Amino acid sequence: MNMNESSEKRPIAGDRRHGRERYPSLRKGPDDAGYFQRRKPFEVFQKAACNLIVLLLLLVIAADGVQAARIGSPKEAQIDCAVPITLRTKRPGAGGEPTKVHVGFVAIDLTDIDDATQTFNIDFHVLIRWIDPRLSAKMLGHSLEGCRIGLHDIWNPEFRMVNKREVIKHFEETVSIDPAGVVTYRQRVLGRFSARLDLRDFPRDEQKLSVQIVSTLDPGEMVFVPDTKLTGKLQEFSISGWEVGPGEAETGILDVPLLERKFPSFIYRFHATRHVGYYLWTIIFPLGLIVFMGWTVFWIDPVHLGPQLGTATAAIFTLIAFRLAIGRLLPAVEYLTRLDKFIVGSSV
Repeated sequence: MNMNESSEKRPIAGDRRHGRERYPSLRKGPDDAGYFQRRKPFEVFQKAACNLIVLLLLLVIAADGVQAARIGSPKEAQIDCAVPITLRTKRPGAGGEPTKVHVGFVAIDLTDIDDATQTFNIDFHVLIRWIDPRLSAKMLGHSLEGCRIGLHDIWNPEFRMVNKREVIKHFEETVSIDPAGVVTYRQRVLGRFSARLDLRDFPRDEQKLSVQIVSTLDPGEMVFVPDTKLTGKLQEFSISGWEVGPGEAETGILDVPLLERKFPSFIYRFHATRHVGYYLWTIIFPLGLIVFMGWTVFWIDPVHLGPQLGTATAAIFTLIAFRLAIGRLLPAVEYLTRLDKFIVGSSV
């Protein structure tokens, strides 16, 4: 073998093709088993993702089918909640006896009585019910039971809370109607209501708190009737410093001379008696000690004028400071309460 032939058959370092032929493991292509091993994790992930997408599509299709079955079920299809527009303006039995509107009032909680603003906070549930034969299944040809009908989509007593300041209603303004045409309105109210408080006997006073509901209709068109079974106090109130009775309901006529009109009225009234213990220990007893301190001047020998003047001056300044401190506890009214008279008498 000559030198030329050996040089031609020697592999060249830069020849990649020759390296692949000599070293098969370096080959990269679909015919290589290592190629498939390197691509196997990606293919598994790809197949799992495709299966997941298909599963989600099947779930969506199944959910749509269930929803369509519910909507198209015979039971739902039979419910007809249509109410004729003509039944919104005229009351049932127009021209005859006044429509009786039964009212149930349940006081849930009384949280605060504010002497300064003459208001109180109350949480209550009210149920108002009347009969409209025109909405019965017999008259309409179909039942409205199970329908959610707006209060103003039918005739209603147009009731208002007269002495409300701020109220929050927890339920929607809807009514329920049974097959016999009995219309029921339910509402839970949390609000602040005004009350004219008589504080002349403060702090041994007793107040009458009330929630008044009136209708804007004429007394000849409707009358309120208390529902005694659904009226009362649910539980003991959480308010502190007061003893509150169970309350009572009454109906009547509200006369408004300014408008020259009279309105049917429903009133739920309860009595609240203030506990005097707090004011006894925070105002009356300390004030008595200050007065007693001023009396000690008479036990000092008149020869010692300086101690007498010092004690008297200290008692006066203490009384003034104490009077300023308790100012927020006293109701700001135009007349003197029982406690105001005691404070003025102690100052003299």
